[in-house]
This record gives sequence, structure tokens and C-alpha cells, in this order.
Amino acid sequence: MALLKQNSRNRRLLLVGVVVVGLLVLMAPTLVQTARTLFLGGNLMPESYSISDTASVDRIFIGSGHDSLLLSRTAQGWSVNGRVANHALVSGFLSAFQSIDVYAPIPKMVDSVIQSQLLASNALRIRFGSEGEWLRNIRLVYTDTLGLGTVALSEGNSSGAVVRTAKQGARLVEMVSVNPSFWVNSRLVTASESEITEVVFKNLFQPDSSFTIRRNGAGFQVVDGRGVDVNKRVNLRAVSRYLNYLTRMSTIAVVEKSIQEKSPLYSISITSSKGTTSLDFIPMPSRTNLDATGKKARFDYDYLFILMNGTNLYTAYWVDVDLTIKSISYFFE
Repeated sequence: MALLKQNSRNRRLLLVGVVVVGLLVLMAPTLVQTARTLFLGGNLMPESYSISDTASVDRIFIGSGHDSLLLSRTAQGWSVNGRVANHALVSGFLSAFQSIDVYAPIPKMVDSVIQSQLLASNALRIRFGSEGEWLRNIRLVYTDTLGLGTVALSEGNSSGAVVRTAKQGARLVEMVSVNPSFWVNSRLVTASESEITEVVFKNLFQPDSSFTIRRNGAGFQVVDGRGVDVNKRVNLRAVSRYLNYLTRMSTIAVVEKSIQEKSPLYSISITSSKGTTSLDFIPMPSRTNLDATGKKARFDYDYLFILMNGTNLYTAYWVDVDLTIKSISYFFE
């Protein structure tokens, strides 16, 4: 009799166990979501952080505290506060948001702390605009709390998220700055001295001063404007100095308006392993009728226009480019 009671009790316990397991299986998704929300926060909404069409972005506002800047895309490329911006740097930054990895929600245990940091005035504020509208408004901070790293908050979301880039864990906050000099690329020639293989210099008013420099093995060949070798010994140090002068040329700002004067005084074509860059040195109209000596000024002796590859127009100081204006005799011993 006792054995029968024991078996009946075991069957009831087994039945209860089966029912409990069944309920747990049915409720598992709800329990997991509840635990996830409790410890890790709510939905990630990754689409609110990414930009699928970066080619449409024509403005990027970046601010932190009282500092801010605006990156603008024009027909000549990207500029920052009127100066030429580093195209590769801006493109890399945009591409990070095109392939951004919204890694995880912010853990609930530190959510309020991180949220206050994201909403603080010194957090990085980034806006991406296109055709007069802002596409994204995102805040960024970097935190060592729980090893989270870069966290972000997109406008419209109630809580932030841990974000990462596709560039092997590169910190997104290190790809952005409110300092304009971080983005500026004032160099006209991106190739290094050793990468330059040919230079064609034309003096439009003194053609006999024109020349071409060609890399020839370990040395260089220098020919005149007609391509004739003058049979003189080339001064390799002079050539090296000249190539260095080319790599140091810089601009002041992008010119977005067209100009009337387009006849250059000089032109330089620079070929390297990166391609060919053509530069036209165009005089800028004088701001005064007389120069420093009291004589009539032919053009502005401080500033000039530089037309790159026939399309991109910049302003520059003559003093930053005048070392590249040489006569062929400069290169011979």
C-alpha cells in the first residue's frame, strides 16, 4: 500500500515537473527579453546611427562645448571653414558611419551615468546634412566604464548604445575633432619627393626658362621646354631641393566663385606613382594700384589663384610657391 502511494506521488511530481519545463520553454523568449532589458537596456535601433548613402552628405557639423566647425562639400571637394579639407580623412569618417557596428545596448547598471555624459555639453555632437536637411544627429563619448569604449546616442532614441567601427576596433572618437586643423589639407602635392617621376614646368612669359625633369634610374635628366637635352651636368642636389619645394606647396582656401582672369603665369605638371597633378599659377588682381615701391602693380604680389587639374581653384601666398618657379639653368653645375 505504501509503495502505491509513493508511486502516485512520484507521478504527480513528474507531471508537475513536465508542466513547469513546458511553461519555461514557452516563456523563454519573454524571460530572455526581460532579463536583457533589465541588465542591458532596450532596443538598439542600429539604423538610427548609420548612413547608407554617404555620397548624398554635403555638410557635417561637429561641436563640443563652445567649439564647433562645419565641413562642406562643394564641386571642388570638402572644405572646413573655407580651407581645403583632407578628402581621404572625411571619406574615412563617413565610411565609418556607413558600416558602423551598433555592438550592444548600454548596461542598465550604468545607463544613467553614461546617459548624463552623452547629454553633457562637452560630448561630441555630430550632424550629417544633405540638401538643406539634417539626416542624423548623433552624440559621442568615450568611456572606460565596464570597458564599453565609444558610446553614442542618436536623436530620437531613449537610450544610447555601444558602437564600434569596421576598422579593427578603431575608436570612432579618434576619427573626429572640433579643431579645424585636424581636417585641413593645405598641401597641393600629396606625393613624396621619392615618388615623383617627372615634372614639367612652363614659364608662359619666358618660354626659354621652361624645363622638364625626368627620373632616370638613380639620377635625373633635365631637358629644355622643347624637350632638347642641353648636355650639361645635372646638379642632383638642386633637383632634390626642387622636388622638396614642390611637396611643400600649400594653399589658403577654396575659391567657390569663378574668376575672370584665367591666364596663368606659370604651369607645373607633376607625375608620380599616385598619378598626375597639373597646377596653373594665375595672378590675382591687385588690391591697390601701386606696389610697395610706388610703381604700378601688375597684379597682387602677396596672393595668387592656383587652378588644380583644370577644376579645383584655390588661393595661396606667393611666398609659399615661389621656390618652385625656377629657370632651367638652376639645375646645372
